[in-house]
Amino acid sequence: MPSRRVAYSTRNLIALAGCAVIAAGCADSPPAPLTGRPKPPASVIASVKWLPLPTDGFVSGRPADKDDVTAGRAAFSAISPGRQAPTPIPNAVPQYAFHIDESGKRTPGFVIQAEQAGTLRMIGFRSLADNQLFAATEQEFEFLGTDVPTGAGRQRL
Repeated sequence: MPSRRVAYSTRNLIALAGCAVIAAGCADSPPAPLTGRPKPPASVIASVKWLPLPTDGFVSGRPADKDDVTAGRAAFSAISPGRQAPTPIPNAVPQYAFHIDESGKRTPGFVIQAEQAGTLRMIGFRSLADNQLFAATEQEFEFLGTDVPTGAGRQRL
């Protein structure tokens, strides 16, 4: 059973609280692909024992709702009554990534949701070590793609 704990930094809580408000101004054009931070050095990637990407337990192609959060498939829901729903970021979920916290610590895991509301781009993330859920802005991640990261290139499992 996935962990139901969700970690938020103060910066993330402010951004997430504004997400539903900003959603009213969402553009009609689809969101751009994820960018995030530059990829880490190969030695950092190779130091992690990566698992296969999950085949379920994530939200892709639609905004997450309260039921997704309750079930552990999403770290947040930005859907708000009377507001335009956020837009899912295409081809972003699931994939490997590192979350970088305020101290610079990297946490390896999986992107389980990616949504845009106006200019705010929020990511739902499940840590590899303890299945803890995170909600953070796109700039707090190093995205590694869908192939198993090896540090010396990529390989499919």
